[in-house]
Amino acid sequence: DIDRDAALLSYEKMFAAYERIFKRCGLSFKAVEADTGNIGGKHSHEFQVLANTGEDLIAVCKSCGYAANDELVDIAPCVEAEIVENTPAFASVLTKDQKTCGEVADFLGVSITKTIKTVLFLVDEKTPVMALCRGDHEINEIKLKKAIAAKSMRLMNIEESMNHVGPSGFLGPVGLNDKIKIVADHAIKSQPALIVGANQVDHHLVNVVIGRDFNADFFDLHLGAVGDLCGRCKKSPLEFVRGIEVGHIFYLGKKYSESMQSSCLDENGKDRVLEMGCYGIGIGRTAAAAIEQHHDTKGIIWPLAIAPFQVALVRLGNEAETITAADKLYNVLQESSVEVLYDDRDERPGVKFADQDLIGCPIRLTVGARSLKNNQIEVKLRDSDEVNFVIIAEVKEYIVKLVNVMLN
Repeated sequence: DIDRDAALLSYEKMFAAYERIFKRCGLSFKAVEADTGNIGGKHSHEFQVLANTGEDLIAVCKSCGYAANDELVDIAPCVEAEIVENTPAFASVLTKDQKTCGEVADFLGVSITKTIKTVLFLVDEKTPVMALCRGDHEINEIKLKKAIAAKSMRLMNIEESMNHVGPSGFLGPVGLNDKIKIVADHAIKSQPALIVGANQVDHHLVNVVIGRDFNADFFDLHLGAVGDLCGRCKKSPLEFVRGIEVGHIFYLGKKYSESMQSSCLDENGKDRVLEMGCYGIGIGRTAAAAIEQHHDTKGIIWPLAIAPFQVALVRLGNEAETITAADKLYNVLQESSVEVLYDDRDERPGVKFADQDLIGCPIRLTVGARSLKNNQIEVKLRDSDEVNFVIIAEVKEYIVKLVNVMLN
């Protein structure tokens, strides 16, 4: 696009188009705010089909409708605990072989929320950074990278950790403020006194108080978790569901066009650097996600808009009358632009029905000697146990109308 306003309008149009596409595909989905990742850009949205087997975790607020990938979710600051003025000075305690926050909490008989998880990073391959979060949380590396404006960031290995701070498993912030940059998640303020590593093997410090015993720069740094409050409306706890990403849209701005010197002339003949967007749909993922949402113990139940065939025509028996009726119905439906899978195999009815349930065409028509005696065709929807019988002369109109209704 020629400018930012036009690019954002394109983004909005694409967003609306994607919503219409996935609705027509019969999918239950959420458009969620997402990290731009390696592609980069100003902002992006993922379209996530809700499924227990999904690889992504999505945070959703039922009060305001906010939804985001757990890597980007906006979490409201916790209620800060009141610091007790007479809190005893911190003390070192022996915690032999207790390295994880869970192990330390159990050993000391306290809640894991009182412990602090300490992670060391090497930023831009030169600057050590210590990140702190509550023991029951995980550091969100994407948020951390943005918070400290890092170009690159990686975890320190055991040797680097020892050289910069101390032994892995017993790391802590006390006494390090002049040696290393310390950043911390807001949630650690929910406890008046903390338990941290002592930077000494088999030892931890208890009664550690923020501001008295160490200082840090505070940010929203942990991966979304149950109990977190929505950072947008600050009214409701976030709920978490799993999703399968089927589409992703990005507003890139001038990230690539400037570096590639990509420009054009506007209506006034002025040279303008292009504004860009990037839009993609996972075709195979959409089909797989549809199956995850639409199936039963017998097989697939395809939404009609993306079904490989709209109708399964099953012929039972090899009598001349049956063959003639089934062939004629197949041709009539084809001429009416109805997509038909014709099962004319010489198999038992049970085998044919089981195979069609497995394949999952939305509509099944059965032509057999029994129904033909009554001048009827059997009609059954894949997602229903109900069977209807339609007069042969009316089948074409009935199916065409049914397909149109199901598509809309």
